[in-house]
Amino acid sequence: MSVQTTITNIRRSLPGILQDVQPMEKASFLLEDATIEFGKPVTRGTNPDRQAKLPSAGGDVFLGITIRDGSLENLTVGSNLAVYKEGQTMSILRQGAINVVASVAVAPDELVYFYHTANGGFIAGDFVNAADAGFTTLIPNAAWQLTTTAPGELSFIRLK
Repeated sequence: MSVQTTITNIRRSLPGILQDVQPMEKASFLLEDATIEFGKPVTRGTNPDRQAKLPSAGGDVFLGITIRDGSLENLTVGSNLAVYKEGQTMSILRQGAINVVASVAVAPDELVYFYHTANGGFIAGDFVNAADAGFTTLIPNAAWQLTTTAPGELSFIRLK
């Protein structure tokens, strides 16, 4: 009888999954946009007390990062990504640690920015570690916590 000695193709985690159980603050908002992936930044919507949306302008007020909801099975056509759909209630992390896709190589303790407007291959909702004047917003009191060496790798952000 043979014994399995290796395991391959295991994901370390997924975007939107909470990194640890340290003190955290979560909130719920209705999605104003058509769809939004897990592990993406959201800003206040038209009704700032109840709605959130993907950032679309420099003046948008950062709310938090979307938390993955394992109960949703809304797969977008051709992408295999579960998403929140317009009008659904989203869980948003306001304080704590969460997995996200880094759109550039990052290192621990670097500042965290997100694109609110597409530019140079980046789209709204992409996380980076440097300002791109007129296209990104700094997340106050946030820092990268895990090194990545290439764009598209999973890291995590701590929101304080």
